[in-house]
Amino acid sequence: MLHACVGMDQNLILLGITSSLLIVFGAVGTLFRYRTNEILYLADWFVAALVGYGGFAMLTFIGYLAANPDARLLVSEHSTLAWIYPVLCCLVIVGTWLSIWAFNPADKLNPLNQHWAIVPPLMRYQIVAVAMLVIGLVSYWLYARSYGGFSQLLAQAAGIRAGLVDVGDNPYTFLKRFGGFVFFSVLIFSGIILTKSKGALHSVLSWSGFSISFAVSLFILYSWEGRLGLVMFLLIVPLGYLLHKSGPSLKTLRRSLLLVIIPAIVLPASSAIWGKSSNLENVGAFFVKELSYPVVSLTRAHETNSLRYMKDILAAPAYLFPTRVWQGILGLDTATDVNTRNIIGVSKGERGSTTAAPVDIVTFSFMQAHYLGAVIVGFLIGAVLCRLDVFIARHFYGGTRAMLLSYSVLFVATNTVLYGDPKHIIVRNFHFIIGIVLLWWLARRDTKTSHATTLQSNPIHAPARLDNSIRINYVLYTDSHVDTQAEKQFNFV
Repeated sequence: MLHACVGMDQNLILLGITSSLLIVFGAVGTLFRYRTNEILYLADWFVAALVGYGGFAMLTFIGYLAANPDARLLVSEHSTLAWIYPVLCCLVIVGTWLSIWAFNPADKLNPLNQHWAIVPPLMRYQIVAVAMLVIGLVSYWLYARSYGGFSQLLAQAAGIRAGLVDVGDNPYTFLKRFGGFVFFSVLIFSGIILTKSKGALHSVLSWSGFSISFAVSLFILYSWEGRLGLVMFLLIVPLGYLLHKSGPSLKTLRRSLLLVIIPAIVLPASSAIWGKSSNLENVGAFFVKELSYPVVSLTRAHETNSLRYMKDILAAPAYLFPTRVWQGILGLDTATDVNTRNIIGVSKGERGSTTAAPVDIVTFSFMQAHYLGAVIVGFLIGAVLCRLDVFIARHFYGGTRAMLLSYSVLFVATNTVLYGDPKHIIVRNFHFIIGIVLLWWLARRDTKTSHATTLQSNPIHAPARLDNSIRINYVLYTDSHVDTQAEKQFNFV
């Protein structure tokens, strides 16, 4: 092993050094921030994902190359700037910490500084979950009908994803993302189950709704052929359970590390299941191949000087609309399109190309404004995550809050590290955006039409170190079907 390390490319050795520094920098900084109130914000999860990917994963990457000299040839031409990747991760983290300092989620959660938070009863949650399930099913049925039904959709899924099937003939293409509404119903049903609402009818409805929506979600995700999306989805409920039991704490983060075993097993196997490799390839080789693409993307972005001047961030709201609008009418070119041309030479769908090269958050930030872009993008992401943290804590409670927070950790904070293009972020979270806005609107409407009890100030199960009065008790209606009085008081932690 020592002989292999000595023979390694100097740039990979530098990558090992900068990756190690990233781990120390991110871990020490996060622990220092965590000590102020013992709350792990969504922004902290984002930082942890950056440290895990740009630090620990890169060290694993280097270790495999050291033990397999032949594999080193696959990445040698792109290793010149590899050591800069962890440095840019550090700059993104700095921007994220600046946003935490500027927006101070703990201060926003102080009962003295907030409006009264009123949440709808559990029955209202069930109605929303059923509605989202029905809308998702009908929408995806209409979308699949143009391909000959669900079975034919599965048969053509690979061609659709690769751009080999002409989707222009399908007038319901825009309904594809509405199928994701079923995912949101999984969050709500599982949240109600965690909250343990009393009454046999509510229990049967919740478990039945969860079972149906979970099964349909697996089908939809399989038809989308997104390996990472499927794995992330399988992690939502276990992580939500941990968050419900221990809150957003360092203890939960440590326990959640055990969940990493699931992607390590499922991802290589899924490559064979979906025909993306001829057999169950060597796990080490699989992850080396997957981990190398951000380094390649960053190298190409640097070589081609692909500066975007924040254009992708300004255009982000347009991705809420169908592709026909933002691409066909507005003519927007995404960072992923640029990255694909940089690496492959043509965009996906051109000259028979069936591959797209998604852009990770570090490369994306570098494409916006080089090193300054890393700090700016980190700040903007941190700001969004801080606002989302406050929003979920104010308007949701119990198991539902835990499940929404779990989804946010996985699909908003963590997944953004690998897929940082605003187009990817908005499209994959379209159902989540619509769902929480709908529940928020119901809560806002209820503040005007219903009487609520007074916000209390004596929290339960709160850490002794929380001395900033940031612990919140949510106002529940008297008909909210909660087992005990203790269940009527929920803290942020």
